[in-house]
Amino acid sequence: MKIVMIRQIRKIFSYAAAAAMALLIGVGSCTSDVSAKDADGNIVIVIDPGHGGTDPGKQGINGVLESDANYAIAEAMMDELKNYSGVKVYFTRPEDSLVTLTGRAMAAAELDADFLISIHNNSTSDESISANGAMVLTSVLPLYSTITADMGNYILNNLAQLGIKNNGIQTRSSTEYVGEDYHTIMAEGMRAGVPTIIVEHCFLSSTTDVLFVSDENGTVDYEKTAAIGRSDAEAVAAYFNLERRVLQAGQTGELELEKGYSARLETSGDAVWTSNNESCVTVDEYGNIKAVGSGSAVLSYTASDGTAGVVNVKVDIPEQIAITGFIDPTFYKTKEKFSEIDLSTVKAVIAYSDGSVIQVIPEKVGEVDYNKPGIQDIPISYGALKGFVRVVNQTEDYIPEVTSKEPETETQTAEPETTTQISSEEPSQIESTEQPEVNDGSFDIVMIIKMAAGIVIVIALATVIFLLENRVSGKRRGRRNRRRRRY
Repeated sequence: MKIVMIRQIRKIFSYAAAAAMALLIGVGSCTSDVSAKDADGNIVIVIDPGHGGTDPGKQGINGVLESDANYAIAEAMMDELKNYSGVKVYFTRPEDSLVTLTGRAMAAAELDADFLISIHNNSTSDESISANGAMVLTSVLPLYSTITADMGNYILNNLAQLGIKNNGIQTRSSTEYVGEDYHTIMAEGMRAGVPTIIVEHCFLSSTTDVLFVSDENGTVDYEKTAAIGRSDAEAVAAYFNLERRVLQAGQTGELELEKGYSARLETSGDAVWTSNNESCVTVDEYGNIKAVGSGSAVLSYTASDGTAGVVNVKVDIPEQIAITGFIDPTFYKTKEKFSEIDLSTVKAVIAYSDGSVIQVIPEKVGEVDYNKPGIQDIPISYGALKGFVRVVNQTEDYIPEVTSKEPETETQTAEPETTTQISSEEPSQIESTEQPEVNDGSFDIVMIIKMAAGIVIVIALATVIFLLENRVSGKRRGRRNRRRRRY
């Protein structure tokens, strides 16, 4: 009897092991997939040009403004990414506007971003420090630390090929709350479930680094910033395994593009291209086309082998797709301060389908609950668009929570060359005027519950399989016994 029981127990555990292995294989097979959030299956990248408007950021040793360099890099990055299929790209702010850090993170969340990448350049006021090179700040949250570090390494390795020193991946924890990111845009992006990184491309306080983005007179060098922006875009494309939008001209009769997006039309040999409407679509001698305005255009080509044809291109009028409000300040430390909140100062950014944004004043703003602690998302509207503006009542009654939302973007199978994490006396010059929230340990509890549930399911599945097999075996033994009695 004991031997039979031991065999049965062994059988149950063998089934459990097999089920667990199948579960692990199933999970492993999904880790290289990208879970795109766009309704059309596109990866969504939100680029944040740091600072802007009344906040110029740091001033370089030659007088160049960080906000100008940031925007030039971000613009080049967006233009390059628009050459790829399967990706949509958006900005967080217009060129001449300042949007709060929480507003930028919420804009990315409203667009269901797969990644939020904040573009910056570093600086140090300590003349005794000879700092130079690039670094990427990533999250301290375990849920996002791996994927944000992976993306950071792709970017840093590309920048190193331009001659910019690789200072590695760094994190910075909140000085006030345990387990939170220091920088508000990262803390709020993570809280909304958007993987977020901050890229510090070079030190504007360095006489050598500053020339990566400007000339000696302190003017932004757009050829150099374009090279950096393309480098960042190519890193994102490599991370997500994106491919350039390349089509065969002879097989493409109709083509529809968003304004600002590009494609390449290939022919059987060298060709002469023309566009009948260059205010809508331009084309160069290599068949590279770009949608520069709304409308339609007919592209004609004659290849060196004598083949000829036309491609009809339609460029849609950009549509308003999302609105996000912001207010300064966003965080209020006392009930008295929160009671003084002025919702008439709420502003908003509207994102268009081509990735551009404008700043507006919402037509309607909802009401705030002055007695409610913590986060409040107050509804706003502008025409048919509806969104919200976030305010945070950080009183003593408020118990903050960090995100427990699983990242929907998975790390790719093509691993970048890893870099060593280094410490820095001055990790970033980005000011964080808004305070992030405290980690209450909810991540660990959630993970433990998930693991326990998984174990229970595996054991239950193994037990069911075991019982079913025993039942079938019992029926077979019964039939054999009846046959013996019959004969």
